[in-house]
Amino acid sequence: MRVQLALNVENLDEAVEFYSKLFDAKVNKRKPGYANFAIEQPPLKLVLFENPGAAERLNHLGVEVFEGGDVRAATERLKAAGLADSVEDEQTCCYATQDKVWSLDPQGLRWEWYRLLEDSETFGRKAMTAERRPQDPERVREMVQEGYTRVVQDVDASHAADLSRRVGYSDEELEAVPDGANLGVGCGNPTAIDALRAGETVLDLGSGAGMDAFLAARQVGPTGHVIGVDMTEAMLEKARENARKTGVENVEFRKGQIEALPVEDESVDVILSNCVINLSPEKDRVYREAFRVLRPGGRVMISDVVLERPLPQAVLDSVDAYLGCVGGASLREEYLETVRQAGFREVRVDRESNFADAIGLDDPQVQEVMEKLEITPAQVRDYAKAVISLHLFARK
Repeated sequence: MRVQLALNVENLDEAVEFYSKLFDAKVNKRKPGYANFAIEQPPLKLVLFENPGAAERLNHLGVEVFEGGDVRAATERLKAAGLADSVEDEQTCCYATQDKVWSLDPQGLRWEWYRLLEDSETFGRKAMTAERRPQDPERVREMVQEGYTRVVQDVDASHAADLSRRVGYSDEELEAVPDGANLGVGCGNPTAIDALRAGETVLDLGSGAGMDAFLAARQVGPTGHVIGVDMTEAMLEKARENARKTGVENVEFRKGQIEALPVEDESVDVILSNCVINLSPEKDRVYREAFRVLRPGGRVMISDVVLERPLPQAVLDSVDAYLGCVGGASLREEYLETVRQAGFREVRVDRESNFADAIGLDDPQVQEVMEKLEITPAQVRDYAKAVISLHLFARK
């Protein structure tokens, strides 16, 4: 057997060159975004994942064994000790079919005992029980519309209020918005990132049932104006109904895609968005559009989700994970660079929180995803540590 060390690297070519010289060894396997070395002395399996912007250099640790009964023996031993987190038989990972058992140390560091069965031309398996999300951008938008239509229809007001408190809304704010405006699908409170001013024009990207738009309307006052844009008809109907019921006159809701905003050039002072841009398959277009409609000096105040490290492909491909704002999330630095490339300056993260701090394993949606993806509570907690909610500020 030999110990495995799996690292995240910024640039695979540079890392391969460095470790080839460090251990005086040739690369054993090289694939897109992946390489490994089988080092004889000291006995070591060195694995490199190209993960630019990863928060941690260490991806995971492991022990590679070579006999058929070694993984079974390790599995039985770890189960008896209460340390077996998950068992994978004949599963494809890292361009190889393997048997393995996973454990998590007290700090959540992942260890695997595994045996390589044969090489594979694909990186890893897809989830077989979960619906896979489409790749075409238009089909992705249709999927999002279908999913969020169900959100409007099935919202639990008490559950939504509890989730909103967790991500930063005060009881006063929750009481101030119309009934039905809070769907509990945000990942932060964008109206709290920077103060809105009386008389400003505010644009809310993916305004949903109108929660943040109504809060913004209170801050900008009767001389200000708030525009909500959403592509889902059920969301627009709910938001407009809420506006009529409460008599709010400085808010309007327009139908449109955030990649092609129905808003004039340089016509708004502030752009808000709450856990929506991660759902877009074309985030670069979203931020270019935001730059277009902002007046010079205008601000962007965004709550959104990013990843500290890549998640398993089965999770990324899942429709449920995508609609839950995880499957479509970008790596942190990739996301921030998209904002900069659109032309924004003063790009900064004002605050951030970890999904692991807010996620409830008793949440019916979480339990449904666990069942479909065949993942354990420990795996959910591990994946959640890689998911970060950001409060982002930028200026044109």
